[in-house]
Amino acid sequence: MQYSLQEIFNIIWKHFVTNKNGASVRFSHSTPGLFLPLYKANENTKCTIGVLIPDNLYKKSFEGKNVEHLLKDKNIKELFSLVNKDQLKTLQKIHDWSIESEIYGSTFSKEIEKRLINFAKTYHLDINL
Repeated sequence: MQYSLQEIFNIIWKHFVTNKNGASVRFSHSTPGLFLPLYKANENTKCTIGVLIPDNLYKKSFEGKNVEHLLKDKNIKELFSLVNKDQLKTLQKIHDWSIESEIYGSTFSKEIEKRLINFAKTYHLDINL
């Protein structure tokens, strides 16, 4: 299986905007205010990249690593071979920055929708889902 950028966008949009799933994050017990994004926290809380990784390809060792590290795995590299790593890194940042926006009075849901719309416009993706 290989995802096109439009397919990636559609899956992420459905997960976060249509289905209103929350951010995938674990807060640090030792450092107040520090959060650690997770690819997969549980079945419904996944990050923008985690939602794209089938369970049979997911490895717990992915946690704490960036997208570039994940692309060293041959199966993940094949999965994302139709898109470039900068697009994937941007999608990862969209999730993480949307979490941070809650500190400034917005909500994760509003922020991720706004940021995904901007991403879609940048890459000329269909957002009429």
